[in-house]
Amino acid sequence: MLHVQWRRIRTKYPWLQKLQSCRCVVIFFILIVIIWYSASIFKKPPKIVLENQITELTEGHIELDFQTGLVTFRNDGNDIYLRASISDELQQQGAPVQCGKFNKSRSLCAVWYNRVKLEISRIDERYATCHKIKWTPTIGDFSPKDCFSLSGKEVNWYGGSIMYDQRWPLNKISIPMSPYISHDLAHYAGNENQIGNVLERIWINSRGVGIFVDQNIPLHISINEFGKNLICFQSKYDGGRSGRISSNKVASLKYTVCKGMNLKKIHKYLRNKYIQFPQSLPNDILFKKPVWSAFPYLSGIMDQNNILKFVQDITDHKFPAGVLDMYSPTFSFISANLFPVDLFPNGHQMVSLIREKGFNISVGVTPFLNQDSTDFKNKQNMDYFILKHGLKEPVPVFVPWNREKVAIISLHNPHALEWYQNRLNEIKKDYGIHFFKFVGGENSFLPENLRFHSREYGNPGEYTKKFSKVASSFPDSTSILTFGYQSQNLPGIIQITANQSSWNSNGGLQSVIPTVLTLGLIGYPFIIPNVIGGDGYNLKMGTNSDWEVSKMNPDEKLYVRWLELATYMPCMMFSYPPWLYDASVVEFAKKMIREHEEKVAPLILKAAREAEVTGAPIIRPLWWIDPDDKEAQVIDDEYLIGDFLLVAPVVREGKTVRDIYLPQGQWKDNLHNVTHHGKLWLRSYSVQLKEIATFSSVRLTD
Repeated sequence: MLHVQWRRIRTKYPWLQKLQSCRCVVIFFILIVIIWYSASIFKKPPKIVLENQITELTEGHIELDFQTGLVTFRNDGNDIYLRASISDELQQQGAPVQCGKFNKSRSLCAVWYNRVKLEISRIDERYATCHKIKWTPTIGDFSPKDCFSLSGKEVNWYGGSIMYDQRWPLNKISIPMSPYISHDLAHYAGNENQIGNVLERIWINSRGVGIFVDQNIPLHISINEFGKNLICFQSKYDGGRSGRISSNKVASLKYTVCKGMNLKKIHKYLRNKYIQFPQSLPNDILFKKPVWSAFPYLSGIMDQNNILKFVQDITDHKFPAGVLDMYSPTFSFISANLFPVDLFPNGHQMVSLIREKGFNISVGVTPFLNQDSTDFKNKQNMDYFILKHGLKEPVPVFVPWNREKVAIISLHNPHALEWYQNRLNEIKKDYGIHFFKFVGGENSFLPENLRFHSREYGNPGEYTKKFSKVASSFPDSTSILTFGYQSQNLPGIIQITANQSSWNSNGGLQSVIPTVLTLGLIGYPFIIPNVIGGDGYNLKMGTNSDWEVSKMNPDEKLYVRWLELATYMPCMMFSYPPWLYDASVVEFAKKMIREHEEKVAPLILKAAREAEVTGAPIIRPLWWIDPDDKEAQVIDDEYLIGDFLLVAPVVREGKTVRDIYLPQGQWKDNLHNVTHHGKLWLRSYSVQLKEIATFSSVRLTD
């Protein structure tokens, strides 16, 4: 019956006949819809279809190949000047898509689905062509990472920071991926290389390339990790010293790559754009007279009697007074008594006696308070200290310092900052102090979980900057700092701190020139290259794989060679005095001090005045004369004072001959009174102990 009725209906409505013939297709279509809908619920979203993906992009000088992950920088003449690569994780994600209508900027824009957005914009300026690169994660756990090749035909890199194992150029350095924060190298004894006390985010190379990494990102860096000839930049919030992450914050990676005509031109461009020039020159006495540092010579026995004996010995041996640096980690806290009463029963009288003998006085200060001090007990409930993060009740962080546990003053608290500055001013006036030495501002002293005053911190370099700015509270005097970050404009002078009494590059004599050259390039021209002979401490690996520390007077030949080098640096600093050695060393030290004051200091001051105006280094690499000279680019044991004098000290143990390279120009040999035309190697040049080879520029050429 039903069958007959169905035939009548089909006859009346013919379109039902067609529908019946297609019912299999309809059923199949419905099944597809059901499967697709189920997949959209229970599975991850599918990747964007291949038709929308891009395998290559070009913006300005940059060519990106997303299939290989390689990035190539070519100039307008199609010459390659830089190679880079994107992270392996992104390569595994496949090619990105263009931002399309969602790109509200004028820059090139590409997106990896559910990972990161890349923006590139080109900036053409008079002296450089720059490209701004910005990676913005679209999920919180993605950490952008870009690597640049250190290899290539005669490509040399410079800049960045002081290192524990300091090399010149940077290609010789190896650093594992780690937070780019400052470390206290004076107390470092590790197996791996370490970033040091002073750092900036500027790098340059011999092809005229400069890289500046944005200051507000949690930067990590590696150099030559696993021997790969790469310098890598990564942005990552790890909850540690590199910066904390808030619930709505992602770790963007932002940097600028610039191409100039040559090495010197790109350095000039970057320092004019990203470095603040010095506001004023340090006190002339630091350039003209020696600094006598009680530490480390009197380490462990520093008290009133030994300080006064040290001063009397300087006078009795007929050395010029200069500056007496009374820094000691034992009494570097800001307390009611500058000097511990048990060690210095008559501190005011002692300082007066020292001043009467013609010395300027320098004392060391830190941002720390001893937890047993009266000041700490009075301030601990006033949010004056850096606090542990994530606790209901505010608890100060305690960090180790000189075998004690100390609290860190929160200089971001305006009340704590005012109290600290007032205390320094009281000390300065009460004792008649000429200089403060600021110690302990490195990020390595900051623990991993902390809060600044009423807030979490982003870039931990903020604290270093804040402590450096305390120095500007004393415009009538020069401050000595053992750390630096974005503080080139402040009225101060940087003291290198990590010098072992050795010949090597791990804090020894061979590290001095590369360190000073690096500081000059990143904007710190005013430098004290630490104590002559090193700190007297030597590190060696013990039987239990622990570092063993021994202290003794520096070797005499090392001391003499170090003295020669220091004579031709901006400042001479003694701790281990010359009279620890024979009479010939004493007389030689007097001769070198006179030579520094009469011949070197005028050149230093002339270059210092130039640094104040242009930001150029005082101590300059040989390539400063001729930026394209490949020989000059790798010389790590010679340097220039301004453009006036070339200095070639002996820094290798047991050597009385050395090879000396002279860049372009004419150079008068001050040991032998002959003139040489530049771009010349002087092979097996004799330099006996108590001699130093210097060459005066006779005619400067551009």
